[in-house]
Amino acid sequence: MREHRGKLSAKGRRIGVVASRFNGRITETLVRGAYEAFLQLGGAEDDFEVFWVPGALEIPQVLQALARLKQFDGLLALGCVIRGETPHFEYVAREVMHGVSRLGHHGPAVPVASGVILADTPDQARERAGGKMGNRGRDALLTLLETLDLLEQLRKPGSGSST
Repeated sequence: MREHRGKLSAKGRRIGVVASRFNGRITETLVRGAYEAFLQLGGAEDDFEVFWVPGALEIPQVLQALARLKQFDGLLALGCVIRGETPHFEYVAREVMHGVSRLGHHGPAVPVASGVILADTPDQARERAGGKMGNRGRDALLTLLETLDLLEQLRKPGSGSST
């Protein structure tokens, strides 16, 4: 059996991050987690750019604009949507995740990973943004880097790493 896996390296990678200011403390923690992991994996400070948008609904639109610029190797969506007492949560969560997913599947050929937290309570969100459950911003960056490397392997027949 041959297996192919992406490597975790940020060296030489340019990453564009679209982050929501709504629930900003949580999102800032996600951004910091992604940025620290980027640097630890060999990325350069200037190769990690963050674009702040007002809320989660704006994330897919700005991701799409960045993908069209073709200035980034990969894009990262970071934000936090917390359930309230109205059906607004379901609408926002569905639209954001659908928009990010649609871009990844049908948009310009730039890999996209999502670290948008969908939580029922602020406590759940904090646990996913640096608490007991880790940092989803960091996790999303690792997913993006691994995917980027695997896609590069697929573009170069015979050069993929096998295990």
